Amino acid sequence: MENRNLIQDALLQLRDLRGKLKAVNDAKTEAIAIMGMGCRFPGNVENLDDFWQLLSQGIDAITEIPNNRWDIEKFYHSKPGIPGKIYSRYGGFIGNLQDFDADFLAFLPVKLFPLIHNKEFY
Repeated sequence: MENRNLIQDALLQLRDLRGKLKAVNDAKTEAIAIMGMGCRFPGNVENLDDFWQLLSQGIDAITEIPNNRWDIEKFYHSKPGIPGKIYSRYGGFIGNLQDFDADFLAFLPVKLFPLIHNKEFY
């Protein structure tokens, strides 16, 4: 009788595992739809066509730090490791930051400031 209980438990577990495996496999093949897409990248890329042009033409989007971002002379030093200084005059910068809609994306100022401060948003 004990063997019968073990076999029944094994069959129940097997049935459960088959169901879980099916769910995993179904999730891998579930259709998705991309309803829209937007992007902004350095190099004045503001849509997918611009992005494709940048990639296909091998355009270098790295530029000198724009004057409207910060005073490069105040923060630049050619020697790396100087506290409070940066040693590069160049980077990838997204244009028209004044058009960024923090409210639409539900960024609170408390959350947005660290992004800007850490240069993740330049």
